[in-house]
Amino acid sequence: MLNADGYLPAGIHDMTVEEMREVFVSPFPASVTRHVVFAGYEKHRSELETLKIDIEQFIDGSFTTSKVDPGDVDLVCFADAHIIDSLPPEKQDELLQLVRGPATRATHHCDAYFCATLPDTDPLFSKMRAQRKYWMGEFGFDRLDKPKGIVRSQLNQGEMP
Repeated sequence: MLNADGYLPAGIHDMTVEEMREVFVSPFPASVTRHVVFAGYEKHRSELETLKIDIEQFIDGSFTTSKVDPGDVDLVCFADAHIIDSLPPEKQDELLQLVRGPATRATHHCDAYFCATLPDTDPLFSKMRAQRKYWMGEFGFDRLDKPKGIVRSQLNQGEMP
């Protein structure tokens, strides 16, 4: 599935956890880090799922390339701002602890961020959409501006509190 440059083809690729394992872990039996990093991602994802809100993730970084020993999984979580605001304070705190950028590496092997979303009828929709486009640009190109694919995964779809 990875191209000659070691990337997914440009565009968004919807994947389940099992599909991510098949593409980014199983084909690398010599890797020292991939199993550990992926276990950290699964732990991170599991903790997000306890919030019982719809979350869309973009997953990127060297983990989604042919690099044999990536150090972490880069990801951004998108969720509706109004739903986040309606969560009890302790659940909001749990979310914040899981999307602290590089600080989540030590506990989950993830460099995890958060981006709020809003319905297209909301007056602030354009600003939130611009943030999403920022992440698409960051994750959709390598450091030399070569296009690459973005993994998209859904959490808790339809399991709203």
